[in-house]
This record gives sequence, C-alpha cells and structure tokens, in this order.
Amino acid sequence: MQIMISPFSKQKPEIGHVVTSVLENGMTYYVQAHTQPNSGIVFALAVKAGSVLEDEHEKGAAHFVEHMCLADTHYLSKQEIGSIYKLYNINCKAYTNYEETVYMLQSPCNDVEAIEKCIMTLSGIACEVAFNCDRIEEVREDVLKEWSFTQNTQKAYNRNHTLQILLNESRYIYHLPIGIPEQIREFSRETLIKFYKTWYRPELIALIAVGDFDVKLVEETIYRYFHSTPNYKVPPRVIYSIPDHVQPRFTVNRVSQREDTEVNIYLRHSFHPLSAPKLKLMDQLSFNILMKRIECQKKKHNKLWNNILWATERFLIGYEFIVLSVKLQNKYLISDLTECLYVFDHISKQNFSDTEVSFERMGFKKDLEQNYQLYASIPSKILVKEYINNFIYDEPLMTMENEYEVVNNLLASITPKELYDHLHQRLNTVNNTLIVNSPILDERITTNAINEYSESLNKYMYWQ
Repeated sequence: MQIMISPFSKQKPEIGHVVTSVLENGMTYYVQAHTQPNSGIVFALAVKAGSVLEDEHEKGAAHFVEHMCLADTHYLSKQEIGSIYKLYNINCKAYTNYEETVYMLQSPCNDVEAIEKCIMTLSGIACEVAFNCDRIEEVREDVLKEWSFTQNTQKAYNRNHTLQILLNESRYIYHLPIGIPEQIREFSRETLIKFYKTWYRPELIALIAVGDFDVKLVEETIYRYFHSTPNYKVPPRVIYSIPDHVQPRFTVNRVSQREDTEVNIYLRHSFHPLSAPKLKLMDQLSFNILMKRIECQKKKHNKLWNNILWATERFLIGYEFIVLSVKLQNKYLISDLTECLYVFDHISKQNFSDTEVSFERMGFKKDLEQNYQLYASIPSKILVKEYINNFIYDEPLMTMENEYEVVNNLLASITPKELYDHLHQRLNTVNNTLIVNSPILDERITTNAINEYSESLNKYMYWQ
C-alpha cells in the first residue's frame, strides 16, 4: 500500500496503492485498486458524526437519520434505490456509533455502471436526503421496533451497564446510539433535518472506494458527484472526554446462559496518533509475553483457565482500551479469580528476559513477512475499515512498505527493559475496570463475592 495525493492521479497507481485527497469543499476520499479474487467493489461513506453530538432533545436522532438516509433522496426514491441494489447485486449495510455513522455498499460487479450507481447513491445520502413526512413515520416505526427488539434483553442490559461503568459519567453514557423511545416518538421533521444539515457536511465526510477498478475513473466520478456539495456554516465538531476514576471500578453482569465466568479487565488510555506505531508494536510484544507466562502457570498448576487473551479496542475519539480476558470455571470461581489475579500480578513484576524478547521478535517478524506476502489477498472490506479508522479515529495510515521498514527497525532497537517499563506504564493507568460476566444462578456472585474481587484487586493489581 502506498499513499498518493491527488486530484487526479498523474500516473496509474500500482495495485495496493491508495490515493487520497480532499476536495475544495473539505470532503475527503480514499481510492484503492485491489484485485483480491472475487472482491468486486466496496464503497463506504463515513460521517464523523454519531450519537454523542446529539442535543439533549435529540437522543436517537443520529440513528434515526441513518435510517432516513437509506430511504428517499431528492433524485432517487426508495423503490429506485432498491432496484439499483437488485440489478447490481449490491449489499448495503449501515451503522451508527457514538462517534460516526457509516454506510457501506458491496457489489461483485465492477463495471462502469455499477461504480457510477454506488457513488451516486452515496452522494444522495451525503447531501440529498428528502425527509418525506410519510417516510419519516415509516422509519419511526422501524426504529422503535429495533429499540424494542434490541434493548428489552438481558444482553442489552449488560452491554449498556458495562458502558456506564467504563465511560464513567461522561456524556457518552447519556447518548447511547439507539436513543430513547420517548424522544424517538416525538422527533419532528425539522429536528431530523437540523441534525442532518449540522453534521452531514463535507469536512466531516469521507468517501472510501476499494476494489478491482480504474482509480482515475473512480476519482473523476467522485468529483462529479461530490465537489458541489455545500458546506453549511455551523459550529465545529466537539470532541468529548471521559473523567478519570482514581479507584478501580468493577461490576458483575449476570448472564444466565453461560457455562463459565468471563473476566475482562479494561485499561483505558489516551490515544496519541503520532506515537501509535511504536506503542502498538510494544503492546503486542509485551502483552504477548505476559499471556504466554499466564499460560505456562496455568499448565504448571493444572488450572482450568481458558481463552486467556488480550486485545485493543478503539471506539471513542482520543481513547483506546486494552482488554485482558480470561474464562474461569464456575465451580472454583472465587478461588480461581483470586489466584489468577495473583499470578497476573506476580509474573508481570518479573523482568523480561533476552530469550523471551528474542523469541517474540522472531515470531512477530515472521508474521509481518507473511502479511506482506499475503497483502493482495486481504478482503477489500478490511482495507475499507482501515481508512474509516484513519478518518474517524486518526489511526496512522502507513504504506505496507513503510510499515515493514518501521517495524523492523523498531524490533531491532527495543530492549527487554524498555518493554518491561512499557508494560508497567500500560498496567499502571488509574482508569481500570473489571467486568465479570457470570451465570445468574451462581449463588457466589453476591455482595460478599464482589468484596472479595475488590480485595483481590487492591491486593494483587497495580491499580492505585
């Protein structure tokens, strides 16, 4: 992958190179030719606007507007849009989150007509939504049904409760993307149009195209449909923060269908794009070593700890969550949890050895080389997601060649002590949360059990 600035490409980009540019009205686009077998074309319209931007009387408006955008536009009715999807076998998906709303079209066709129709449809979403009164009432009914179907469940309750604990009295917990039915029932046409015109504006929109096509043709079509999109004079987009919590937070979600107990430790950090490549690499090396140590202790003591994993989640602008996860047997829940936390604390205090770091370096380098060789087979929608994350969350956009070079240089220079210090810095954040998902009939999930969790955390973890 190589990043090229346009308009329009003076030379034909090689396969795997991404062309990116900003139109005069502020709209961004990413275009990449990608010839993965049977990949066809994938287009996405990413809007840097989600539920966190809603006013207090607009809770649910971002999601409602998403549904309206999939209905009528000023030059295409819902029936005409449906006919286009059927003719070119286009699969349409959309979602609304706290920070963004994304529309994605995928088609096995890659001819000029299919490309034109996809871009035309997305341009209608960006600037030509009709907001017909009859359609608003149809969408209102659909959205309320979706709310009822998704929220009246134990799973939804647990998810929302987890978010409330994680997001610590921030604006986010009062602006869930699904909205609240009392306000959804009362949204006027004017309210929906106001949200749409305030936030669906060019500098907050990116058009992403990946597929087996001619890049210059796609660029020219994007320009033709999007260059005249007006830019409304409205306040700048606000980025919201989450208050720190000095003491660790924890909660137990009762999940009746589980046969085991899942324990997740969330470590919240600020996200800094400029240092992201090195932090990502050091996270991968240090936490991989830590997970291998836990696996060794598990085998040594014949513990039934399963799915010992770690991951990074990024769904809010400016933040990232490192998640450490383990599944424990319900029969020995309290003792296993206490011992697991003790083992975690004990082994994380041990310095990294040259042997551990060298082994992890070799494995990482091997994976990097394999990924480099297999780049052409990556599904187009994964590349689209990379560009969405770059636009919405400022995740670095590196060429494959640059990433290979940067990572190799970092691998050679990182010392065991540097990795060890990095791990402790990541573990010692004050913003830590323990989420336990356990069967509702497990009688040990009581106030006393929660107190034991708390004592274990205070005794064995680094949390201050």
